[in-house]
Amino acid sequence: QPIQFLHGEMIRIFSLTLPAHDQGLLAKDAMKTWAEQMHRGTDPLNAFLDEIQAAIDFTIRQRLASADQLAVAGLSRGTMIAAHVAAKEPRISHLLGFSPLTTFRTVKEFKHLGTDPISPQYDLTHLAPLLSERHVKLFIGNEDTRVGTRECFESAMSLVHHKKRRMCFSELHI
Repeated sequence: QPIQFLHGEMIRIFSLTLPAHDQGLLAKDAMKTWAEQMHRGTDPLNAFLDEIQAAIDFTIRQRLASADQLAVAGLSRGTMIAAHVAAKEPRISHLLGFSPLTTFRTVKEFKHLGTDPISPQYDLTHLAPLLSERHVKLFIGNEDTRVGTRECFESAMSLVHHKKRRMCFSELHI
């Protein structure tokens, strides 16, 4: 867990449980659950993104977080969620992702069900214009077959192409 390296720093970390990671479900089965729901036409993530927005507003109102010092991070599908949160929330200035899931196209649980109308809207390449003013740092293995090194590279390059200012940066570490 990347958070362990921040122990002792002057930072507050709020960690949220992703959909299908609770209620007796195994985290390893979450992608299957998401794929099946999307295939049936149900979006398991949209309401969760709204809950995150409400949590951010609450923490700022309660002065548990500063509106001008917000960042989001995630691992794999958590990075996808974090990116969508950052795209919706202009107060978030930094996005950090480890082994980022950037599209559901690469995930075996989605491939066997065929196409669905919901999952393509979560591709991170669609977020490039909204994330272009943010600091983004992504880390991925050189041959990640689960989330896709090439797909991560393509998402990172779409961010670079949408940058408007030099002082904002995107980094991809392979």
